Amino acid sequence: EDPGSVQSAQALLEKLEHQAKALEGLATAMKAPIDEQALQEALKAAKASGVGEMELAEGRRTLEAEMKKTAAKDSLKSASNFHALQEAISQGEQAELSQNELADAKRDLAALEEKSRAKLAALEEK
Repeated sequence: EDPGSVQSAQALLEKLEHQAKALEGLATAMKAPIDEQALQEALKAAKASGVGEMELAEGRRTLEAEMKKTAAKDSLKSASNFHALQEAISQGEQAELSQNELADAKRDLAALEEKSRAKLAALEEK
């Protein structure tokens, strides 16, 4: 046996085991509920271990979608007027937030619309 080829095979095996462990960590981080920080760390570890771009792509897409959801939720929380609330709901729909996550904002928007209609009707009566 050639000692060099045995060492090469061992090194390759160690690298593949490291990559498999990193991919396993990435798969775990992509399961709901998703922790953005944990997913970022798992992506970093997988890339550092030599995992290919194709394998990393799904993790990146998942992270991007989760970041959009987080931004949409933040917009919903901070919306302070009719137009901001409309925009936040639209952003939430584009980020694929659940109807349950959008329900309060949609109720608030409907209440604002009703209040605006009532004010307009009161003004028209004068």
